[in-house]
Amino acid sequence: MTKIFKTPFAEHGDRVAITDEAQPDGTVSYGQGYGAAYGLDPNVNAAALNIEREKMNGIFHDITGAVGEVQTFGAAQWSSDAQPYPLRALVYHNQKIWQSRIDKNKTEPQAGNDWVELKADLTAADVGAYSKEESDKHFQVKGDYATNTALNGKLDKSSIVQTAGQSTNQIMSQKAVTDALSHAVSIDVLYPVGIVLWFAQDKNPNHLFSGTTWKYIGEHRTIRLAASNGSDVLSIGGSDSISLTASQMPVHHHSFNVSTESSGGHSHSRGSMNITGFFSVGAEAEPTQSYASGAFSNSTQQLNVGASSPGRKKVQTTLFRLNAAEAWSGETSYSNPHTHMVRGSTSNTGSGSNVNITNSYIMLMGWYRTA
Repeated sequence: MTKIFKTPFAEHGDRVAITDEAQPDGTVSYGQGYGAAYGLDPNVNAAALNIEREKMNGIFHDITGAVGEVQTFGAAQWSSDAQPYPLRALVYHNQKIWQSRIDKNKTEPQAGNDWVELKADLTAADVGAYSKEESDKHFQVKGDYATNTALNGKLDKSSIVQTAGQSTNQIMSQKAVTDALSHAVSIDVLYPVGIVLWFAQDKNPNHLFSGTTWKYIGEHRTIRLAASNGSDVLSIGGSDSISLTASQMPVHHHSFNVSTESSGGHSHSRGSMNITGFFSVGAEAEPTQSYASGAFSNSTQQLNVGASSPGRKKVQTTLFRLNAAEAWSGETSYSNPHTHMVRGSTSNTGSGSNVNITNSYIMLMGWYRTA
């Protein structure tokens, strides 16, 4: 027995609303459904998504609610969210079933030119027809004859043409009208072979336009204009990342700290040495007449001679000092011109990772017609 959904699924349970638009993160939506990430194993793939109970309750609630309306009222309840309604669409509103009399109907159902009420007890007036009594007054009995009025208004066959134009006295034949309409709405005119269509939803033109063949442009690629002669149409290339070479790097420098290579302990010979100087000593009576030069220096000093006073005698003496540094002259051993080896290397930096050059983008679905 068919289930009648008087109460939508999970009416009193935990549920969340499902959006119509496809989500960038791949979560479930009415536009996309459950994406590929829901089919991944969460134990081995971090990108896997779980089918949440609240979202599943939300989906079943929407479906059973919509089915329940049709089961209960015979048609879905009218809603401004569903506008515009197409021609002959059926809705339930104010305890009545209404049918749209126009295409792209955006008005609320009520008696008038846009909607007509469907009911079992229709009268002639409801459908704009004559009653039996009215028909008898307006129409003659069926027969094989014509009135003068009808004969006078007979169409002149010479006024029938096979092409479109601006004349107000000529009419197009049925075939001419059919041909003109077919050309105006021809799928081959609107979407010739080679045209590209973009969709913001998961749409397949192979299903939308029967008798045509379309191919998907490709995934995760941006568009680049081809040559004007079409020689490179549909060719592919490029990458979302690159590896920099040395010539592409900006001018820069690295700090460098080094020390010379050790040659072990060693010494240098002092070479030739020449220390010069002389001095002279003055007499006792004139000690200040002593003289010193070069590595020698002199000074006078008084000495006390004798055991004690009054027999002690004071004597002036000259003191001579030797300081070889004051008169040293010479040089170390000579070494020919030479160099010292310096070894070292700068510290490493960087990892060699590719550089991401992806432009800002928006994802769309693209198809091109092949036949």
